[in-house]
Amino acid sequence: MASNKGSSEYVKANDDRFGLRVSSKALNCNKVNSLSCRFCIAFGREEKVGAKRKPSTDVQGWIRPFRYDNIENHVFGQHPAKWAEYKLLDSSDDRKAFFDDVPVSFKNSIKAHFPWC
Repeated sequence: MASNKGSSEYVKANDDRFGLRVSSKALNCNKVNSLSCRFCIAFGREEKVGAKRKPSTDVQGWIRPFRYDNIENHVFGQHPAKWAEYKLLDSSDDRKAFFDDVPVSFKNSIKAHFPWC
């Protein structure tokens, strides 16, 4: 299968850059197969002023190969206020702590991508 322009393999540094969490790895080689948006998990999607529909409650996920431009568009478009706060944080530790202490109810959305699980 040919890769799309702009697609890439997993880059660990982008977890911190975009607020991502590894959702699944291949058992045999420990290669990352899917990522989830920590903003969706911790805060949900923000409501847009004048929108006719309620924001989705689904956690956004991505499977390999990853399009980091699409991931950036998601966090910018679906979490604008939280994304602006997050981008102001300087250190990796501050970025990790940004998602701590947020009460989150568990929702297994990965089954949408892997129905055989």
